[in-house]
Amino acid sequence: MDPVTHGVIGLAVSAFSGDPVSLSNPVSVGCAIGAMSPDIDVVVRVIWDDYVYLKHHRGFSHSIPSLLGLAGLITLGLSQFYGNFDFSNVFLWTFIGAFSHTFFDILNSYGAKLFSPFTERKLRANLLMLYDPVISILSLLLIFNKNNSPLFLTSISIAFFWVFRSSISNEKKSTKDCKAALS
Repeated sequence: MDPVTHGVIGLAVSAFSGDPVSLSNPVSVGCAIGAMSPDIDVVVRVIWDDYVYLKHHRGFSHSIPSLLGLAGLITLGLSQFYGNFDFSNVFLWTFIGAFSHTFFDILNSYGAKLFSPFTERKLRANLLMLYDPVISILSLLLIFNKNNSPLFLTSISIAFFWVFRSSISNEKKSTKDCKAALS
């Protein structure tokens, strides 16, 4: 997914915090920046060539230790711009935003190294394309809906689940059809 889509998803995730989705809310900003932060490995592309970048992209910067570190740095940065706020709450939601990035990267065919440096294996589910318009629309609904009632949040959560469930069913059917065609 592109950084803008990751940021939109992060902003949408902040709707579940119970706080309003707003740029004046450090939880919303933390989630959005957190959701874009694992792609900091793009710096490798500036210093080295595309081969080195592609070899390391979705590597350590997408791992749990890195997500925790990025969430901490972002929360520290936000503390300079926002007045008195609950550091642990903003840290938690910033981490959740960052984790959403890795989660959605795992759902496509390229995957991500969630457990790096403990293993170099990329987790991949091959369920989503690099861009999924349904995910984007559901995210925008979360961002722009001003009444995030429990019923609305539950409905959106069910819709996300339905998208994932449909993707799993389609993947299984495709695999079955390919096996049948090859035999």
